[in-house]
Amino acid sequence: MALTLFSLGFAESTLGQKVTIMIIFAVAIAKANLILVYFMEVNHAASHWRVLYHLWVGVTGCLLILGHGLS
Repeated sequence: MALTLFSLGFAESTLGQKVTIMIIFAVAIAKANLILVYFMEVNHAASHWRVLYHLWVGVTGCLLILGHGLS
């Protein structure tokens, strides 16, 4: 819930639009990792699945941030 309020605070800030959206993407990546770990209990999965889940979230998030930053 705190991360959602953090995103809302940045959405209403006076930073540039590009920077704001990239920060919100970064917060969304953090939230996705928290959901994987605590709600989906990825920590109980085999180590190779844990690594793949975290890589998937990280790579997808980085591509979103990079793609938006270059546009």
